[in-house]
Amino acid sequence: MTAGKPEGEAAKGLRGRWAVALVVAVLSLTLPTTASAKKKPKGPTQEEKEEFQIFQHCPLTEATACVASITSGGEFIIATKTVPISKPILLQGGVAGNFWFKQPMIPAVGAETMQRVPEEVPGGLVGVGGLGGEVTATAEIAGPVSSVILSPYNLATLNGTAVTLPLKVHLSNELLGENCYIGSDEEPILLHLTSGKTSPPEGVEPISGSEEQPWATPAGISYVHKLVLVDNTFSVPGAQGCGNGLDSLVIDQLVDTDIGLPSAAGSNTVIMKGETKLAEVTAYERIQKEEQLEREKEEKKNKHREKKNKSVR
Repeated sequence: MTAGKPEGEAAKGLRGRWAVALVVAVLSLTLPTTASAKKKPKGPTQEEKEEFQIFQHCPLTEATACVASITSGGEFIIATKTVPISKPILLQGGVAGNFWFKQPMIPAVGAETMQRVPEEVPGGLVGVGGLGGEVTATAEIAGPVSSVILSPYNLATLNGTAVTLPLKVHLSNELLGENCYIGSDEEPILLHLTSGKTSPPEGVEPISGSEEQPWATPAGISYVHKLVLVDNTFSVPGAQGCGNGLDSLVIDQLVDTDIGLPSAAGSNTVIMKGETKLAEVTAYERIQKEEQLEREKEEKKNKHREKKNKSVR
């Protein structure tokens, strides 16, 4: 990523158009269906069913909108260690109230709100003696899910924090044990992700995110494609709980030495590439209801067919 440049009038105009585009996309979720849509005689198409499948764990009874954000690439740099994001990570759940303003995340139902996906740490922890070798790092939400804050307005305008995401990173191999973490619920790695330009400490070059112009599908899903969220303003605490029954304090210090922890703000970077989707809960429920009506209709047809076949015999 490169440092951002001073914003000219053209850039401001483009940013404004993106904001308007996302407003339209979000409003399209709540506007009444058009006359042509109401005349649609059949249930949801296969394409619509597949589009809404990603919201299957949306908290329908609490939320007014369903959210699903897929990070499919990027990297997490903590001090001297760089961990590429090579496997998709899904952040899912819902929000209540007016989605346009800052909203706390509502947990997913029947699934993890943020999938725990182990990513390989290239080179392992070579400075940790017998604890070296292959190591995985798994990002987890630190604290309650409600501490994840979404700000669609900032996302649309490429300005300010789009997502506040408190994390803890689980380091794992057979010898590090199951409780080796960087960050905790009490002292998280607090990310302020932006699609715009970061504001790191003095002396550190800012980096910039980006996004494609948002758009909405006829079925009622809003998309932000080719989304790049970044942050290089966060600090990272030392490791805790490492050692799998060994002297934890000693192993914690060895891990810290190898990675360079604790690491001050400006010495760490996260780049998350992917896409975000959102849908009004009523749109998702409409698809579910239409699918149910389709199934009931098919069941009636089958029963009628069976009855007819019996009478012929």
